[in-house]
Amino acid sequence: MIQKASAVYSAGKGKVDLGGGSVGLVMPFSKRRRASALAALASMEGGSQTLLSLRLAPPSKPLPRGFPTGWVMLGLLLLMGTPYLFSVHVAAGVLAILCVGAMFFRAWVGRGRQVIDLAQRMRNWRSAAQRWDTLYYCARDDILFLPGESDYASPEDMSPLLHGGGGQRDVQG
Repeated sequence: MIQKASAVYSAGKGKVDLGGGSVGLVMPFSKRRRASALAALASMEGGSQTLLSLRLAPPSKPLPRGFPTGWVMLGLLLLMGTPYLFSVHVAAGVLAILCVGAMFFRAWVGRGRQVIDLAQRMRNWRSAAQRWDTLYYCARDDILFLPGESDYASPEDMSPLLHGGGGQRDVQG
């Protein structure tokens, strides 16, 4: 049976919601106290996914890397340098501001590289997501393929198929 990989992926995921309640009566240890009523509600939510659905998952969207070090450096710059500017040790304040400013500049340049890297990873992800959306799965042979192409791959190794590197070639005999 041949199906779209996205349909097999979606069909293999499930969600379970459980809920219930309980009512009870609490009896006191002494005769002077009255009995109390107790009510409790509980709910649970969970999910399940088949192994095949996990194997056919779409490519994951890239996330930005790193920590916003530039803002941390700017905060340190203000914390370290400002008191010195209003004291007798103006030279120490200027030196602290220059040192932290250099670190801030270095972090800013690095952040620019991260933005360019993220843009490239997002382009690659969009392309792979579009190819994933057109993938088909053959249950009999346990392979993935793109219509009109001779490449195929197993669900465990679909990355080359998604990124245009090709999978295994169908040998015409």
